[in-house]
Amino acid sequence: MASEFKLMDIYEQNLNFLIGAGASYGFLPTLALEVIDEAGNKCTFETLAKKYESEKQAITLLFMLYYQECIRDGLPNVFSSIPPHPKRPINQENVINEYKRFLSTLVSMLDRQKPSEKRACVFR
Repeated sequence: MASEFKLMDIYEQNLNFLIGAGASYGFLPTLALEVIDEAGNKCTFETLAKKYESEKQAITLLFMLYYQECIRDGLPNVFSSIPPHPKRPINQENVINEYKRFLSTLVSMLDRQKPSEKRACVFR
């Protein structure tokens, strides 16, 4: 993949971005778990959520675990009295810096467009 592109090639176009599919690699862990089902298959948060979708308590516990293990450490503690999280590993900082660079570039490009043409969709 080229590390640069010509901004004029996409200027005044509708922009759609899919965030995920490896974009947060190194920052957010995968959905994989060290859980094996009855048939010997490896489970993920997603497969367990599907399996237990009709059991409200199980789903609640599963998503609480997902938040605790995968999401919480990535959130900023801006309004918290809790001491700051220890310095993140360099690979996580690199991912965060790339997201910042991407969003800054996107906002800068949208600022140059006509108000009626400013449109960018970011999907996750």
